[in-house]
Amino acid sequence: MNVSMCYDCLAHFNKTHWIVVEHRLAGETEVPHQPPLYYLINSLIARDTLFPNHYHENPTLHINIVRALSVVYGGLTLFFLSFFLQQVTKCELDKLLVLLYLCTTPKFVNIFTSYNNDTLAILLIAVLSMIAYKLCYKPSRLLEICLFITATASIFTKYTSVLFIIAVITICCKNFLKLKLPTKNELKIVFILIFSLTSLIPWVHYCTKISNPPIPLFPPWDSTVFNGIHNTDYRWLMRNTKQALKMVVRIPILQLPKQAWEDPWTHTLNEPQTKKGDYWAYSWISSVIGAVIYNKPSQQVIWLLLFIHLIVYILAFRELFRSKVTRLATFVIFSTSFMHLAYLVNKDFTGSAFDYRYLGWNLGSWTILILSALSNPSFRFIPKRMLMIVAILINTYVVMVGDGHLS
Repeated sequence: MNVSMCYDCLAHFNKTHWIVVEHRLAGETEVPHQPPLYYLINSLIARDTLFPNHYHENPTLHINIVRALSVVYGGLTLFFLSFFLQQVTKCELDKLLVLLYLCTTPKFVNIFTSYNNDTLAILLIAVLSMIAYKLCYKPSRLLEICLFITATASIFTKYTSVLFIIAVITICCKNFLKLKLPTKNELKIVFILIFSLTSLIPWVHYCTKISNPPIPLFPPWDSTVFNGIHNTDYRWLMRNTKQALKMVVRIPILQLPKQAWEDPWTHTLNEPQTKKGDYWAYSWISSVIGAVIYNKPSQQVIWLLLFIHLIVYILAFRELFRSKVTRLATFVIFSTSFMHLAYLVNKDFTGSAFDYRYLGWNLGSWTILILSALSNPSFRFIPKRMLMIVAILINTYVVMVGDGHLS
């Protein structure tokens, strides 16, 4: 996929370059407070090309190797996702179809061919999910250590991993709703994940020392707060919360104005940003084609692609509570989506913050629901496997011929 169709590649590359040249983990770059793990790994790749005397000669070698590594991350993500698919059905054909459906979806390809810390974060969250699930049923000291390492690594790769970790903690505390204590294994998972979250404190302290505000997850506080004068105006919070509620409490797709559907693009940054009025419709489109405006193939093909994915999502929606695994996937999708809304409120609805890459792990959660729908014997009149094959073919066509730029 063309670099111009991948989000923030240059900014993330500059962060790696800055670490190599300046020998510091944070500072004056386009992504100054991104956690450092992803960039530290990248700084070991074709390192010589990142120094000033080689930087202008062949930086593409480093970029292409990192993007190839992103493809590896995507393949590993599919591998760990297959563990959960095994809990849904034993049919190898159905599992193969949904994995092909996922890995050919333009958004998935866009994420896992880019130079962006989302790639490593999603992989680590897939690993974390599998380890936590196993720990619930087969406790092991080795798994406990691996859970802590994986959770901490995900946090130090991308802050939005915290959203997923909070979702896992909430799942483990579900017994409180029944006025019961969590199981011993669930309490262990909660303790490990909370301990992992506290590991972020030294990094936040470090970032606070070198610049202000400390990390981009923070809301747009008045700068005087950091000088000890707490006179923050909370009117922005009330305004943005009302806007967020309007985006969610609506009939998806149907309540958007007609001009929102004049083209299929999300218009993340460019006008008109009409689709942002519907969080669910925006998420549907962003999860399929992301923030890309395609010059080719034609808009008719993109509309067909989106329509088929919408049908697949509707079929998957019926599986929300069918089994234990689908209930877990459902909780992850909706809990992290609402936490994402809180993040949007804090970010003052900045265009790029809407992009589905911030919830990239939910592509895996939806895949679990899609597999459940595929293996569900009801609705036999719908040729579900044929629908998946058609979706895979159109996905592949768009990925192969697609050319465009970010909106």
